[in-house]
Amino acid sequence: MMRNRGWLIAVIIGIALMTTVCYCTIQRNTRTEYTNGRII
Repeated sequence: MMRNRGWLIAVIIGIALMTTVCYCTIQRNTRTEYTNGRII
């Protein structure tokens, strides 16, 4: 089951990248969204 290991690593990297991007986006947009009365 060597394929599963590579797939798992790829998924973990993908999730980590998406989490980082989402976190950075939220940090950048928090003040704007808060001013508009919304917090995502």
